[in-house]
Amino acid sequence: MSLAIAALFLASANVHAASNVEPARVQIVLPECATLSFDAPSFQALVLVELAQLGAKTAAAGDAHPVATIRVDQIVCSSEATRVTVTVIDALTQKVSARSIELAVSTPSARSRVLAIASAELLRASWLELHAERERAVVDGVVRLGAAQFEVRQTNVRAAAPTAVPSEPQASPPASMPFVEWRVAALADTRLFLSERGGLFGASINIARGAPEHLVDVSAKYSQGDVPDALGRISLGMASLAGRAAARWGSVQSEWSLGPTLEAGYAWCSAAASPGAAAGPDGRAFTLLVGAAAEFEGQLSGNLGARLRVELGQTLMGLDSNADTRRVAAIHGAYVGVGAGLRLAL
Repeated sequence: MSLAIAALFLASANVHAASNVEPARVQIVLPECATLSFDAPSFQALVLVELAQLGAKTAAAGDAHPVATIRVDQIVCSSEATRVTVTVIDALTQKVSARSIELAVSTPSARSRVLAIASAELLRASWLELHAERERAVVDGVVRLGAAQFEVRQTNVRAAAPTAVPSEPQASPPASMPFVEWRVAALADTRLFLSERGGLFGASINIARGAPEHLVDVSAKYSQGDVPDALGRISLGMASLAGRAAARWGSVQSEWSLGPTLEAGYAWCSAAASPGAAAGPDGRAFTLLVGAAAEFEGQLSGNLGARLRVELGQTLMGLDSNADTRRVAAIHGAYVGVGAGLRLAL
């Protein structure tokens, strides 16, 4: 609304100013010939009428500062020389424009009017450019006024707005559990059967693959141990393959997993008899064990980490070695296992 009011105000100011300005003085210069192809007095009277429509009038003789000059040139001073040139020298626009007119196409009585109209139109064309520049100046003034008003409103809005209280920086959440493509671990293991004497000590290789919330791993294990007896040294051994499906939680730096295990293998027992003792027992058997294993992993650097494993389980199929009607060595009953080692994420 304010922009429209400003535009109307500027336009009305221009109209009011124009109504109070004296008509522009235009000087008419005719050829210095006694004989012309048009009627000079008639031309001067008619061009005065045309100039009045432009808000101008002819300048008096000897006017030193006309707004514009209309000069008519005829090369040959003869009534038969119908080719004339009209030149407008505009002091407002600092431009000179010219037009060649052939009067032979008009009757002698109409030549003065044709020449007057052509002269006024040539001056009008020069002044239209000045008028367009004035209109652009009005529009530019309205735009600058609107921009200034908008900036004032924006300043008032910013001044009235409450001051924002800076929020405290929030701690970034811990790194999420990465997707595990493959992991390989090497562990040192020990396993004790709670109802038997002695234990098994060995190593295992573990391969795991998982997702952020679960994993599946497979372990190849080998372990052996000695059981003291009156017969001599009794050796136990077992090679097995174990699998586990586990749930995972934690972060990149530390991770826990827990899940059931199933282990199948082959066990053996052999004895080296002591001097004077009876022959020791020998035996072999397939084994089957079930349990649950919990693991903790901590990142050491890059893809390398440390792993600790604790396992509890029960023997479903085991090995019993008897001698002298007594059991001297066995893989039997409940067991507990502990392992520790390094893992590498691939």
